[in-house]
Amino acid sequence: MSPGTAILLAVLVAPVLLVSMFPEDGPGRRVALASLLFGLAGSVPALAQLWDGGATVSAALAMIHRPLLVFAAWTAVLAGWFVGEIAGITMKLVADLNAAAKRRACAAELAALEEEWGTLPPMITLK
Repeated sequence: MSPGTAILLAVLVAPVLLVSMFPEDGPGRRVALASLLFGLAGSVPALAQLWDGGATVSAALAMIHRPLLVFAAWTAVLAGWFVGEIAGITMKLVADLNAAAKRRACAAELAALEEEWGTLPPMITLK
């Protein structure tokens, strides 16, 4: 990896690098990885342009001073964060909907059994 590539890549995924310095387990790690992957994907056009220009340090510094280029890569990082957060919320919502459907199915089956066999006797509690 050339120094120019390393400099440009470090600036383009800087938000993820800052977040990854804080050790996190669980869902925060998932969001950081999604942000990193999206940030790297958003950096590909800039890196391709740098490599076409020779991948020098001066070319990398010139590209860093172009705000739209950095903004595009940081927007990709933000999109990765957003997808990571939404994925967790969506998975919880789907699990809640599945549990509610299972609860309704069990209640319907219990009602059918009570209709066929009569009501259940009271539960005996142990003291």
